This record gives sequence, structure tokens and C-alpha cells, in this order.
Amino acid sequence: MHGAVEGKRRRESTQGLTYSNQYGAESDWSPQAWMIINRPPEGQLYFETPIYEHDTPLFRVAATDPDLDPLSVVVESSYEGGGFEIIQQWSGLPSGSDRAFTYGPLPEGSYTLRLTVSDGRGGVDTQTYSFEALPLELTGEVTHTPEWEAYRLAWNAKHADAERTPDVFWAGEAFVLGARVTDTGVGRTKALRVTSLLMETGETAVLAPAGEVRYAGELVNTEHHRMLPDGSTCVFRFTVEWSNGYVQTHDVPVRVRESMYEVIVQQIRH
Repeated sequence: MHGAVEGKRRRESTQGLTYSNQYGAESDWSPQAWMIINRPPEGQLYFETPIYEHDTPLFRVAATDPDLDPLSVVVESSYEGGGFEIIQQWSGLPSGSDRAFTYGPLPEGSYTLRLTVSDGRGGVDTQTYSFEALPLELTGEVTHTPEWEAYRLAWNAKHADAERTPDVFWAGEAFVLGARVTDTGVGRTKALRVTSLLMETGETAVLAPAGEVRYAGELVNTEHHRMLPDGSTCVFRFTVEWSNGYVQTHDVPVRVRESMYEVIVQQIRH
């Protein structure tokens, strides 16, 4: 048997074989033949987290082969434990190749990606990666100014049979608007703009940042006593525009009972 000879691309050797048995019989040497030892490729998938719903993350594939064979790469995705579907593939890649691709916008949920790299000679490397597309959230609230909250409490103290709950407003008083959005921490996705629309009048207030995840503003229009009927229910639609293009809304209903001028008249009388 001849010794192995290291080839430039793979381990290659020539071998000649002979057969013998326990009785001392021995065959002739066989013709010399090449034996090729194929070494499998390797692949890695790189991406940043956290990932949020509606994101379109960037993924990078690195594929290498110790024998410098051209490579085929397939990336598959499974959503919420379902079947795998191909989302990207290449063929004939040189060893040491890097390829990038985007995947999305992604619905909220759990994902498993499967990376398969093959060298066309039976060498295969398979890796799996999991991540969550995290939820983005928006909540809104409509409250009273301190002054009008004091009026509401004073009213309730005098009119136990006609109590005004926090969602009841006098037409014309200021609406204090607040919103809270998801804290995305070190993630790339951020809230860009938060607004609140009074659906019944078409008036919009732009809320200003009031902390890491809070936004605040007011809507004041003394003509609301003409525009918002007594006994009606109005809706404030809060909207957040995220940097990944996602737009979310959250509706907050409020009730209108009587006019601000009734409170002013009572204050004058007393």
C-alpha cells in the first residue's frame, strides 16, 4: 500500500490492494487507484436581535469548504412550528463566500431558520437558528387637567346620584392625551411619531416625547360645546408610526355630558 499524498484541494491517495488467507495463499496486487477523501463544508448564519414585528431583518450567510469545492446554500424558514419553506438559495458559490439577504416584513411570532450548505460531493452542513419577532404595542389614555379633575370630584361630592366617572367630560374642557409605546431597548425599531385624532371633529394633536416610552399632549377647543353633542360618545384614535414602517392605532372612547359653561356659571355663582 502506498502512502497518502496531500493534494491542494482535498486529501488524495493511491492504493494497491492484495488478499491473503490463513493458508498462505495470496492474490496478485490490484491496479493502483485513487481514493478521494471529501471533507464537509461549513456554514454560519448571522443576524442581529432583538427583532420586532414588521421588521425586515438583514441576514448574512458565510460558507466555507476545506477542499475549495463550489457550494450550494439553501435557507429555509419555519413560522410558529410549521413546515419549512425556502426563503433564499444560491449555487456555485466559491468557498469563503459571504451573502446577505433580507426577510420580511415579519409578523409577530416564533421563527426557525435552517441553513444547509452542500459541496455537491456528499458533504453537507446543516445549522438551525431560532428567534422571536416581538410585539409592538401602543396604548392611549384621555384624562382631565388637574383643574377640571378637581371640578369633577367636586361635582361628584355634591351629586352622588349623578356621578361623573373619569371618562366623562364637559364639552369644551381640555382633553389631556397620553400614550405609551413598547420599549424596544437596543433594537433598531423606534417610534417616530405619535398622534391622537378626535374622530368626530377631525382634529389631530401631535404628542411630544415625555420619557423613553411615553408621549403627551392636549386638545383644547372651547367650541367643542357646539361641536360635541351632549350625551354623545367620542373616540380618540391614537396612532404610532414605527421606524420599520408599521402603523398602529388604539381607540379610546370618552363621553360628553353637558358643557364647560355650566361649570363656569356655577363657579361664578359661588
